[in-house]
Amino acid sequence: MFFMASYDIDRFRRFVMSDEEYALLEKDDVALTQFGFKLMKQVFFGEMTIKERKGPWEKRVEEQREILELRKQVEITEIILFEIQFTLCALRLSAVNEPITTI
Repeated sequence: MFFMASYDIDRFRRFVMSDEEYALLEKDDVALTQFGFKLMKQVFFGEMTIKERKGPWEKRVEEQREILELRKQVEITEIILFEIQFTLCALRLSAVNEPITTI
């Protein structure tokens, strides 16, 4: 966030513009930079320089919950596939190492 607010002003503007309340900052680079400094003070030092609203955090967590659940399912699937591959390799090795008997 520090880099974005300090050096990548266009990206920071897009980040801020996701909220209609800050539309004033869209055209004023100086005001946007000052807002970035206020935001960093709040994030880094806990100074309440920007009023927080109720709800955005919960919304973000809910959006991420589905992504995290899908990632967990993919990881479980990958573990199961690895175990199956390991078992198949072990079975192949045991079949190769069995002595050949002649009748």
